[in-house]
Amino acid sequence: MKTISAIKIRFSMMRFYFGLYLFFCHGLVFSQDEKVVLMDNKPVDQQRYEDIDGSPYLFENFVKGTIYLNNKLFVSDILLNYNGKTETIEYNRDGGVFELDQKYFVKVDIYSDQYHQKHKKYMRDTTEFVKGLSPTDDTKLYIKVFGGSKATVFKEFNVYVAKRKIENVGKTIHLQTFGTQFLYYLLKDGDLKVFKLKHKNVLEELGGGKELQNFVKANKLKLDNEGDLVKLLEYYNSMGS
Repeated sequence: MKTISAIKIRFSMMRFYFGLYLFFCHGLVFSQDEKVVLMDNKPVDQQRYEDIDGSPYLFENFVKGTIYLNNKLFVSDILLNYNGKTETIEYNRDGGVFELDQKYFVKVDIYSDQYHQKHKKYMRDTTEFVKGLSPTDDTKLYIKVFGGSKATVFKEFNVYVAKRKIENVGKTIHLQTFGTQFLYYLLKDGDLKVFKLKHKNVLEELGGGKELQNFVKANKLKLDNEGDLVKLLEYYNSMGS
C-alpha cells in the first residue's frame, strides 16, 4: 500500500511535467505566430532613399521593440523602426529589412531614447504605436501620448520630401531632403482636434482655467515638451468635472 508521502511525491512530479508540457506548447504557438508574422512580409529596398538627404525614420537605428498580435500573443526583442514616409513599421531580420503587415498586429512598442535628437522634446523612452485611436480611421497607426477618461492625446510622425534646385555653372542640380513634423491630436468630449505643442494652444484646448494655469506655473511645466504635457494631462484627468 502506497504511503501518503509517496503519493505526494508522485503528484508533484505530475504537476512538474504538466507544467513543462504547457510551457513547450506555448513556445510552439509563439514560434508559429512569430514565423507567420515575420515571414509574410515584403522586403524593402535599403537603397531606395540614397538620393534624398536625411532620414524618414523616427529612430536613428533599428531598436528593440515588441509586436502585440491580434490573438493576444506577442513577438518581443525584435529590431524595429518607424518609417514616416510610408507610415509603416519596419523590422530588421537576418540582414534584411521588411515592412510589417499591419493586419497582424494591434500595437507596437519601441523601447529606446535613440531617436533623432531634433525630436527630443517630442519623444519619450517608450514609443507606443496603436491602431484605432482615431474615430475617423481605425486602421491608421498613431503614437499614443496619453489615454484618459476625459481626454486622449495621440500624435502622427509626418515625413515629406522637400525639393529645390540650384544653378551651378550653367548646370541645374536638383536636391531632395526629408522634412519631418509631429501632428498632435486631442480627443475630448467626442471631438477630435489638431493642436500645436505650445503653451497657449495646449491650455486653450483643455479649456484654460485658473486651476490648470496654476498647476503649470507651480510645477514649472514647459508645454512645448511632451513629458510636461503628459504631467498636465494626468492632472487634468484627475480634476473634478
